[in-house]
Amino acid sequence: MATTKASRRAMSQRGAVPDDACPKCGTLMVERKRTLQAPVNRTLVPVPHATHLRCPQCDEVVLRLEDATALREKALALYRQRERLLSPEEIHEIRQRFRLTSARLAVLLRSPVRLVERWEAGRLAQPPVVDSLLRVMRDVPGSVAVLKKSAA
Repeated sequence: MATTKASRRAMSQRGAVPDDACPKCGTLMVERKRTLQAPVNRTLVPVPHATHLRCPQCDEVVLRLEDATALREKALALYRQRERLLSPEEIHEIRQRFRLTSARLAVLLRSPVRLVERWEAGRLAQPPVVDSLLRVMRDVPGSVAVLKKSAA
């Protein structure tokens, strides 16, 4: 059933605007896929084939919750790949290998514990300098002992 501008206006006055109506002009939006950008560590990461709603009338772009979540996850994965960063699983393995809590690893990395937890959970990407330090911890024998000594 097509919705005309007049019927949308009437529905809007009654408080019944369709969920897929453009917030700017009220036109029904259409699902599209194209490259969108998402910020990761102060860098805009282009994400190809990102699903979104686009208004055919005024070109407004709207992301549904699931679209925004998928965009963020893809941007994080692309950023990690581009910067050659350790995966969240690898960070977890490093922490487990040295029997460190998230709080203790945060002290060694001189980072807030909430950031360490988010890197390990995959909700944020660690900065390249932190990634380098994690690799040193993993690959250089005795480095964790040195970090513990300097953090004491």
